[in-house]
Amino acid sequence: MRAFESENLILSQLTDPELLALDRILEPLLLPRDFSLVHVGMPVSHYYFLENGIASMMATSPEGRKAEIGVLGRDGMSPPAFTGGWSGFPST
Repeated sequence: MRAFESENLILSQLTDPELLALDRILEPLLLPRDFSLVHVGMPVSHYYFLENGIASMMATSPEGRKAEIGVLGRDGMSPPAFTGGWSGFPST
């Protein structure tokens, strides 16, 4: 029997020993609408593995205009830790 089952596609691919190592630090959490998961320039204190719903990645212009630049669902995590120093803009 697995340590726990998850609808998140990243967590669902982990082996039993990997899940057991995470079992003591993961906790289910219901997030309200418009909850901010992370802010640019702030230290990361939590990682979120969505099991349902979506999260939007938003960019704000210097004038305060906002645009959705990405969407995250149960296939990912937030913040996207494996992207290194991703700035939001493609390199040239």
